[in-house]
Amino acid sequence: MVDEILEQRAWLEAQCRQLPLVEQVYPSDANFLLVKVGDAKAVYRYLVEKKSSSGTVRR
Repeated sequence: MVDEILEQRAWLEAQCRQLPLVEQVYPSDANFLLVKVGDAKAVYRYLVEKKSSSGTVRR
């Protein structure tokens, strides 16, 4: 189970690095990734407008 989670985190990190708006993905051993984006306010506004099916937006 732990190995699967670590693989998924590595996959997500790689996917984030391919996004043009991502400036940096910081190293992490935690269960989350810290990602720096170019225009964080614009990204947040976009996410608020396009809320996920759960109706939540994570920052």
